[in-house]
Amino acid sequence: MVLAEAVSWQGRAEEADSVLVDAEPSGDDEWLMARWGCLRAANLAWGCGDVEAATRALDDVKKRVASKPASS
Repeated sequence: MVLAEAVSWQGRAEEADSVLVDAEPSGDDEWLMARWGCLRAANLAWGCGDVEAATRALDDVKKRVASKPASS
């Protein structure tokens, strides 16, 4: 994920998405899955300019993370 974030910040959003797709977590670690999904959605929305794909990515992650949101 660090590589994908660095590549995205360099303006190589398509390459960053490819790295993220290849590094998709198994889902055993919900925090990691949520972090990965947020990074992928941000890259898709702002880097690739594809808000619809970003929304789909977040929806997919939401289905895979069973934890309730943290409250303050």
